[in-house]
Formats: sequence, structure tokens, C-alpha cells
Amino acid sequence: MKPHSFLRILLVDDEPEGARLLALLLKHRGHAVEVAHDGASCLAALEAFQPEVVLLDLAMPLVSGYEVARKIREQSEFDHVAIFAVSGYGGIKYEARSIYSGCERHFVKPVDLPELDAALAEVLRRRNRLDGDGRPNGASSDGDGRSDGVGTSDGDGTPSAAGRRGGRRSQEDPVREQRP
Repeated sequence: MKPHSFLRILLVDDEPEGARLLALLLKHRGHAVEVAHDGASCLAALEAFQPEVVLLDLAMPLVSGYEVARKIREQSEFDHVAIFAVSGYGGIKYEARSIYSGCERHFVKPVDLPELDAALAEVLRRRNRLDGDGRPNGASSDGDGRSDGVGTSDGDGTPSAAGRRGGRRSQEDPVREQRP
């Protein structure tokens, strides 16, 4: 059976216009996209839509994206779902908090589309290496073949530290937190 080259993506953002634009870009790239505008709608859509990727805004009213990520990770039937944080907040403090909450990547808005494309391509490669039961399909390498650091692995098939983050770095919070 030939692997398909699109993903089922659940985009969660309380800003309707930003969500609409990113959804259009993802659909134009061939992905199936469903949009939710709050945490409760996201959790409800998980069952019905069965996404492979959740692009999750972190700063939402009522239920934060951090809490939504934790709730998704508590449900074993969604272990295969890649959760990517998409936030206006950058820096190591926010990246660490999103990873701790269950996200594999942290992207800062506006999302760098080549970085997002590379992360989605890695999810496709990972999915296509697995059979229907989520077990390895005989592939032993990450299959990336790239030397630019995007989507690379630590040699064991897991994304490298640079690959797990959104790749965007700032002058980090400790510098800003220092008081004169």
C-alpha cells in the first residue's frame, strides 16, 4: 500500500482570522484541516476528526493550550498525535513549559512556514514508517538525509533537541529577567 502524503491536522486558535489563514495555507499544501477555537472544542474534535497533528495555540481563554496538551497526553488513544505549540510567546521558558505539557515542538507566531513544513514532513515520515498498529515498519533510520539540522535526529530515530523545538531562539528570558 502506498503511503499518503497528507496529514489530518487539527488547528486550535482563539484568533479566527489567524486560524483561517493558517488553515488555508495547510489545505493548499494538501493537508486535511479542521479548526477549533477553544480548548473544549479541540478535545471534542479529537474523537470525531482523529488528527495526526494538533497545532495548538497556548494562550486561549478558559482552558489554556498547556492544559489541553496535558489532557490529550492523558488519553492513551492519542499517543500517536503530534502536538505542536503555536504561540506568540517565545524563549526558553515558554518552550520548556510547552514541552513539559506534552508538545513536541514550539513555534513562535508568525509561524515560519519552512520550519512548520519540515516538522510536518517528519511526522509524515514517522507515520509512513509505522504499520497500522503503530509499530516500526522495518525502517531503521530517520530517512531524512538532510544536513541542515531541520528534522534531523540524534541517531536513534528521535528528533534532536533542535528538531523538537520550533528552532526559533531569542535572547532568552534570563537576560530579560536580570534587574539593574
